Amino acid sequence: MSETLLANLFFIITGSAILVAVAFLCLVLYHILRVVKMVRHTLERVQAGAELLVEDAKMLREQIANGSITGRVVTAVMSAIASVANRGTRRSSSRKKRPITQEDNA
Repeated sequence: MSETLLANLFFIITGSAILVAVAFLCLVLYHILRVVKMVRHTLERVQAGAELLVEDAKMLREQIANGSITGRVVTAVMSAIASVANRGTRRSSSRKKRPITQEDNA
């Protein structure tokens, strides 16, 4: 084979390899762009939800500060939850325990 034919064959193979590599790179970048868009959309939804939670917390705080019925209910529920949570913990008494006698059993 002549040198000219070998050079042309080399450039054809190299050019087609570059085209395949560029097509693969474009496909990868397209998928990365879709993932970034989905993440951005998800973060926007999370941020909107967080803003709603902050507004609800402010409203609840104002109602508790004003002493409204809702504030009283929330306070009662929170104290009930705290009492249930504290019921499971045992506290040691600082008093010395006296031995049980027969007089105590009677």
